[in-house]
Amino acid sequence: MDGTCSLDEAWARYWRSNRLASCGGEGGRPYQPAIVAHWDALLDALPSPVRLLDLCCGNGALALHALRRLRARGVTAAVTAVDRAPIDPARWLPTERDDLAAIHFHAGVAAEDLPFAENAFTAVLGQYALEYTDVARTLEACRRVLAPGGTLAFVLHAREGITVRAAAAQGEAVARLFALGYFPAADRLAADAERAGAAREEAARLFAAKDRALAALASGRVEPAMYANVRDVVRDALAHLGRVPVGVVRAKIAEVAEHVADHAARTGALLSAARGRDEIRSLFAPLPSWGFRFLGDCPEALEGPHGLLGWSVRLVRDEA
Repeated sequence: MDGTCSLDEAWARYWRSNRLASCGGEGGRPYQPAIVAHWDALLDALPSPVRLLDLCCGNGALALHALRRLRARGVTAAVTAVDRAPIDPARWLPTERDDLAAIHFHAGVAAEDLPFAENAFTAVLGQYALEYTDVARTLEACRRVLAPGGTLAFVLHAREGITVRAAAAQGEAVARLFALGYFPAADRLAADAERAGAAREEAARLFAAKDRALAALASGRVEPAMYANVRDVVRDALAHLGRVPVGVVRAKIAEVAEHVADHAARTGALLSAARGRDEIRSLFAPLPSWGFRFLGDCPEALEGPHGLLGWSVRLVRDEA
């Protein structure tokens, strides 16, 4: 309950849910409208037939959108998606199962080590994907599997963007929560529930103090919903003491702490992965010498109503 966890496990647990994407949009969309419009324009320009690869796909938000967009155009499309996590989208997203079944998902596959033949795809895409990998190795892998004339396109986290600012605030909020010691205090109270005397009274006093402090955080302006949700769930678990085994209550407290630690790990990864404009230019600088040409600027800004959402980079591999 110290706020640390394995990033790989954090992602594995994240995708064992009905979440379609990791950075959501509005109104139930997996991505913000500006990002959806960006991908639609790119998908609409792909010549038929399309053999598409989605990198770091998670539960398949981009792959699913691409499949549906291409089908709507009447384009023959084969969509493949890879992620290093042990993904199983059809299991966790039953309402999307029919379309997901048409996508060839590969779990446990890193973008740096793509198990596909040379020139296997006519388009390789990634939404908040490339920057989480060893970029140089992933770009080499993309060059190998992308056919001549094929399209290579990414949307990447912008260090200057609103998503990164929000992630930084969330990371600081989680750090305050773990520094408070709320979870250990709740666990101690549960563990001492069946004891009498001073130990039990001291555990109760300690938790009451931590609970008041968390309530104060929940009344603030930074991540109040997270603090309030944690407090509600933990207090509800403790309210069941005497009605369910102590181990069940402690397991619930540990589960909440693990969930918050997972969020901290993923947020930290996002902050580390985000790149500035000049860094993006530097990452992609070698590609013209590899036989690629840029479509538009490198990078292009994707703007939403509240600010910069991310960077877009689009390239085409030469036919020769």
